[in-house]
Amino acid sequence: MNIRHLVNAFLLTALLAAAGCGNDPPGVTPPGTTPPVADRTPDAFSFAAVVDANPGEFHEASVTIAGLDDGELVPASLADLTAGFVLLINGVEQDNHLDRTVQNGDVVVIRLQASDTPEGVASGEFFAGEPSVSAVFEVTTKADEESPELAVHFPPALGITNVTSIRVRGTVQDQALETLTVGGTIVSPDPATGNWHFDMPLSAGANQIEVRAEDTSKNISVRELVIDTTSATVGSGEPMSSGIQGSEISPDGSSVFYGGINDTVYKLDPGNRSAHGVVAGAGCGGWPCAQLHSRNSYW
Repeated sequence: MNIRHLVNAFLLTALLAAAGCGNDPPGVTPPGTTPPVADRTPDAFSFAAVVDANPGEFHEASVTIAGLDDGELVPASLADLTAGFVLLINGVEQDNHLDRTVQNGDVVVIRLQASDTPEGVASGEFFAGEPSVSAVFEVTTKADEESPELAVHFPPALGITNVTSIRVRGTVQDQALETLTVGGTIVSPDPATGNWHFDMPLSAGANQIEVRAEDTSKNISVRELVIDTTSATVGSGEPMSSGIQGSEISPDGSSVFYGGINDTVYKLDPGNRSAHGVVAGAGCGGWPCAQLHSRNSYW
């Protein structure tokens, strides 16, 4: 090769290098070109929702971050949190007030506590990437299908009395009780024990009284009472030590005669509409008791 050919080859190489057609070292962007942009947006993800959860239960859902360029750390954040929301990244619980990052392969776990309210929704939203993608995790508490536990302890369901007002009392239990009414009047039970009472005015004749409990899910419990104010007489007798529980005084549903606030109950003789026997509550576990005479008749 002569000198002219060498000069031409040198010039050609220089021209190609100036035009960017030469071989550049790895990682070096050729002059005049735009460097590649790192992928900092993860693949879309989602959390499976939970339904029919028990009140106060904890539930978890997880995703694995993918779709980022290797080595890229991207910001992660939370929003729309409800009480009981916990975020874990690779098993480590995160402080919700601090900035955090995720990368490919990180396992993100959201833990939520179900609401105490029937059909209440607990939720939280997780964001990751630049631009970010997000997903919401929801836990829905199951519907309340149980009626309130309602009991009327006094008076019995059927009876005769000669008082003008009687104290109706009992208990009610329901975590979501909305209303309790006695004869249409709202009554407030003790929030700790569920005990309640109401002094019910009585009119002449048969008084039909409805005791009704309803919770926030519209489940209802009802107890019906019929109190007759027709006059009756109470005879005297010989109380003995053995007693019969109030619920057993009239197992056939026949009427009993009772006083007002003092809870005294007498067996009613349907033949002459007179009541025989003095009733003592002591020794019957708090229930009204009718004392049984030695002749096996109520006095």
